[in-house]
Amino acid sequence: MNTDHLHRLGIPQPCINTAIRESQVAADSGLLRQFDLKKTLRDLVAQPDDFVDDGLFGELARELVDYGGPAEPSRQIEFPVWGAAGIDEAAIGQMRQACTLPVAAAGALMPDAHVGYGLPIGGVLATRNAVVPYAVGVDIACRMKLSVLDMPAWTLTESHKAELYDNALEKGTRFGVGGEYKKPMDHAVMEGEWHCTRITRENKDKAWRQLGTSG
Repeated sequence: MNTDHLHRLGIPQPCINTAIRESQVAADSGLLRQFDLKKTLRDLVAQPDDFVDDGLFGELARELVDYGGPAEPSRQIEFPVWGAAGIDEAAIGQMRQACTLPVAAAGALMPDAHVGYGLPIGGVLATRNAVVPYAVGVDIACRMKLSVLDMPAWTLTESHKAELYDNALEKGTRFGVGGEYKKPMDHAVMEGEWHCTRITRENKDKAWRQLGTSG
């Protein structure tokens, strides 16, 4: 039973890990033959107080009591589609499916969107407290990026700080094949031994200009 199954049964996200662990313990012990796991979890979500002393799911029950109730049913978040007239309906369907994930926070579909694998090429999916490695289109230059900020989340909405983030993204990054900085970035890697091979020697200046870009 995976995260999505548990969420559909009403297990809230903060309790998912405990639910998976205790379900696995029950399975390993062979006790699952004595009851229907899905029915037990539904009963537990509905009345967690009745299970706080349960030998298998007591910890989960106590977490649910502390949490204050079951999770809201899975629902699809809305997302903008740019250039919808020319986009394959299958790509829109992929994006729609991705936006039903419990961790989905926002999404968007770009004008170049077409069918991918975990996510359509041209699809953008923002998640909350989660990373989805499969949420890429698997096309040329498809990738994931993660920024770790030593700042609380509310600073993203504080106007004077949000402007700093905007400038960092718009002026501090270069995307696409061949992207370069007019003023190269400083980094210790450029002080390494670049003359060890002909390829590194001949491309040192190019690498310096592209250091920090996505290309």
